[in-house]
Amino acid sequence: MSECKSLGDIIGDWGRWQTNVFLFAIVNYVLQSYNSMSFSFYAPKTNFWCADYPSSQNETLTSAEKCEKFVDCKKWVYDDNFDSTIISEWNLICNRSMLSSLTQTVFMVGYIPSGLILALVADRIGRKSIIWTSFTLEILAGISCIFSFSIWQFIISRLLLGIAVCMRGNVLFALFFESCGKKYRGDTGILLTGGWIVGFISLPGIAYFIRNFRILQAFATLSVLVLLIWSFFIDESIRWQITHNQEEEAEKTMIKAYSMNNKSNIIGDGIRRKMNSFCENIKEEAREASTANKHYKPSVLDLLRTPRIRLYTIIFWIVFPINSLVYYGISYSVGAFEGDLYLNFVISGLVEIPGMIFTLLLCRYSGRRLFTSYNMIFCGLTCLCGLIPIQSMPNFSTILLFFAKFFITNSYNVIIVQQNEIFPTVLRTAAGGSITIASRVGAMVAPFTPQLINQFGINFILTFFAFISLIGGLLTYFLPETKSIDIPDTVQGTEKIGLDNKS
Repeated sequence: MSECKSLGDIIGDWGRWQTNVFLFAIVNYVLQSYNSMSFSFYAPKTNFWCADYPSSQNETLTSAEKCEKFVDCKKWVYDDNFDSTIISEWNLICNRSMLSSLTQTVFMVGYIPSGLILALVADRIGRKSIIWTSFTLEILAGISCIFSFSIWQFIISRLLLGIAVCMRGNVLFALFFESCGKKYRGDTGILLTGGWIVGFISLPGIAYFIRNFRILQAFATLSVLVLLIWSFFIDESIRWQITHNQEEEAEKTMIKAYSMNNKSNIIGDGIRRKMNSFCENIKEEAREASTANKHYKPSVLDLLRTPRIRLYTIIFWIVFPINSLVYYGISYSVGAFEGDLYLNFVISGLVEIPGMIFTLLLCRYSGRRLFTSYNMIFCGLTCLCGLIPIQSMPNFSTILLFFAKFFITNSYNVIIVQQNEIFPTVLRTAAGGSITIASRVGAMVAPFTPQLINQFGINFILTFFAFISLIGGLLTYFLPETKSIDIPDTVQGTEKIGLDNKS
């Protein structure tokens, strides 16, 4: 077998071609956070009163008491901090208040069918087909949100938005990793999460000036059109093209990438030999993997067929929900604190910046496996420290929750990189889809964190988060180290990682 196994040996580990994909993914995650987190401004905490009764009767009552006393109210009035919210638009108060929470819940639920779609078809029809499908669905769902005439139309539209947002996010991560050289893969993979942070921090500023939920949704939807146009200048994954017998298309893409990175349209014989060598290596691995059945098509079931991939899959199915639950649980708890909504939102996003910087600086030296494991363990230990009563610091537990978020953010950033480096090209988005489904279990439970704190106290949450974080930290220790390896293209390639790279 020829020696050229790395795409970077042909087109370069980094250049204008990879930069285009990287910036496209960064902007995508900025806009993804808008649709994911804008619910806080669609349905903010709102004061209300019944216009059928004198203001003196309204002012002395709590929200619950108003609902109980004014059951026959025909006209509810809301404060003027916002021009229009889904609460004021459809009177989502009293016995209808659960519909407001349902709007966010179904968005998270949308990640599950999205994961199923990815698991079943993404590795068969290509990365760009899924990206274009998600754009179409997101734009149509966004338009439906803007012109919703009922809360139920809005809820269904949010479900479709969740499907589209998750679908594109997972596929873009896979596409970027298959395009980037191993020298830069770790750092840039972590930097991609910076797009989410930028969106998280900038959203309050946008929402401060746009206080109508329909116009805010229109802003998010129109922003997606920019990415849709940009996507026509993004190429299909070269590795996917080769593993799906599209050698001519793969060669054209490699020539384009080489020309962009080297600023030359002259392709020498040496480069062409490397292209042929690279294609033959990947095809030979694929032939070895499918000798038993020439009509073999990789499927999500392959995640459980071989021993090491099965082990890694089960670990990810457990660890990802833990990361999601702790991360979103702490984030939602911060959002429930008293104070200015916009300021709280910004602070919640700023907490993640030190985590990203810390991850960039240390992950390259400690590797992926130990870094993820230690951060989950430190998250658990931090939560346990929060159980220590300190009378002089009544907010001690709350402060430690911020530190716990710092550690779980580090873990979350790197475990996504690990996932894409461990699973082979033929299963990468299928694995990502199935892991997304598992991850959403944690994300859907997380919104109940504030209620659990109110009912059982913060020590209950600290104990629970500590327990599951420590379990996750121990499990990630059994994943293989993937730092500086060539990402595998076949099932056999992933099986060899576990045998050859145990450090």
